[in-house]
Amino acid sequence: RRASAFFGLPGGMNSYTTPAGGVGFAYHFDPSDAFILQVRGTKSWELCARRLTDPFGFSNLTYNQIPPGDLEVQNCEIFQLYEGDAVYL
Repeated sequence: RRASAFFGLPGGMNSYTTPAGGVGFAYHFDPSDAFILQVRGTKSWELCARRLTDPFGFSNLTYNQIPPGDLEVQNCEIFQLYEGDAVYL
């Protein structure tokens, strides 16, 4: 709340956990910016080229679910986050 008030922008926070050896969300994209903080352990991330230029303009509520093998899953990079790392998307 303090960060939201400081920057004068709406915001929120979500927390997700993935068990060791588990898999997180399937291919998707978020229509908002995100800070990813790796609190414990390590995790592999696969980031792909932006799918839509205006994600807020997309009317399909399942816009963010992309099946594996879809042509839109391209130009992807895999990287590791280690405990204490942060990334901004």
